[in-house]
Amino acid sequence: MDLHTAKTAGLVLLAVLLIGGFLLAMLIRKIIGKLVVLVLVVIAAGFVYSQRSGLSNQVCQAQGHFLGFSVSIPAGARAGCTRSTS
Repeated sequence: MDLHTAKTAGLVLLAVLLIGGFLLAMLIRKIIGKLVVLVLVVIAAGFVYSQRSGLSNQVCQAQGHFLGFSVSIPAGARAGCTRSTS
């Protein structure tokens, strides 16, 4: 291999590495973006589920709270609740 061939091979290899690195960076960015969205959706779902279970625990009260809003619980939903004597 002479000097001219080695320089040409070096330039071709450099171009292949740069293009491959750029494509790999785009792929990794898309994957990481999807993972971030997935984690945020799972966190939001967990928060809503915890609010829902908290509302289920408040069914014997006349008012409950869901995502910071007051929710009136109808009397029919409270039919199975026992009244405490105080």
